[in-house]
Amino acid sequence: MHRRFGQFACWPPNTPLALGDVGVLRRDRFDKATTLADLGIRSLPDETGTPTLLEYSSADEVRLVIDGEARAAAVLPPLEAKISISFARGGATFFQAAGAVKQSITNLPKLERELRPLLARKIWRPEWAVVTSVQRTGPTIILVSDRRDAKVEFSVSADTLGPSIPLAAAAAGIEFGSMHGVGVRVVAPEGTTPLFGAAQFRGRNRTLTYRTGGVELAELGWDDVDAGE
Repeated sequence: MHRRFGQFACWPPNTPLALGDVGVLRRDRFDKATTLADLGIRSLPDETGTPTLLEYSSADEVRLVIDGEARAAAVLPPLEAKISISFARGGATFFQAAGAVKQSITNLPKLERELRPLLARKIWRPEWAVVTSVQRTGPTIILVSDRRDAKVEFSVSADTLGPSIPLAAAAAGIEFGSMHGVGVRVVAPEGTTPLFGAAQFRGRNRTLTYRTGGVELAELGWDDVDAGE
């Protein structure tokens, strides 16, 4: 997910996040501790993108079939549809979100200047990261398999369908049938934040440090976050 979108996947995927949330970022979750507002920082210059469709399926591990026909993309015909999604391994993911809008803090140098006094006074903990971008989505579907050969079958009623719409847009009209081996199922009409970006004070060697000198507030990538950190 990070390689595809340049953001981390929120876990659990229906956990609410907002710009300025502060906490500890691990590869499997973000543990919120406080917010910039609670720390006295209320000026957050931000930028809002345009609505878009987000899609992701684990490569070669998710098979989508609509009305008996294998599909590469989850776009529905303007009729009632029977759908099945199968997974080749545990942990494989199917994700689609319609009307996703990215919100971002755009001026990290300004935010860094406001945070440095807190870092110097040890109010800001060096392990903390701050959420600098979120994807706010409209209708969203997220499925994560719990084991190999997991499969879910469902139908979408005709009254929720328009001409060739994304599957996620019909989330309100989904009726689930059989399902086995699916560990996570999120079907939300709107209002999820499944993806986010974060920044942290880090040294030039990309290690955490308590010193206020020689560090900068930088966006985190996947390699910056250890599984056990």
